[in-house]
Amino acid sequence: MKMPRGLRNNNPGNLRISAVAWLGKRAVSHENEYETFIDMTHGVRAMAINAITAQSRHGCRTVRQLIQRWAPQHENDTWAYVMRVAHAIGVDPDEPIELRDRKTLVAFVWAVAAHENGIRACEKYLKREDVERGVDLALAAALGNA
Repeated sequence: MKMPRGLRNNNPGNLRISAVAWLGKRAVSHENEYETFIDMTHGVRAMAINAITAQSRHGCRTVRQLIQRWAPQHENDTWAYVMRVAHAIGVDPDEPIELRDRKTLVAFVWAVAAHENGIRACEKYLKREDVERGVDLALAAALGNA
């Protein structure tokens, strides 16, 4: 199985290149469109902070709102994406969720990564401890502890 681009780039959320000075962002990327990170923990951290920011700054409270912002309809089957992530988290797509809750954020990150890269690839290449460390770093940053 070939490793998907998001996992090769240590960017399981397939965040697009931006001016954000993410911690662990590679200064020089071999990608034209997507961020690359020094390791998976930093890619997960960026992904988690991006999701938390969508809630705190942009009012995205539900899986549907988060995914519609994350994966624009002109590029994705947003309906399928929303349903897959909501099912993985165990909520209705329009039920408010709190991404500052560690368990919810871990589930959200895993579900988005699985949709972006494929569940089998994530099971093979995305380590649970990288997800948990990245989420912990993101929560520390979001709560002002890092």
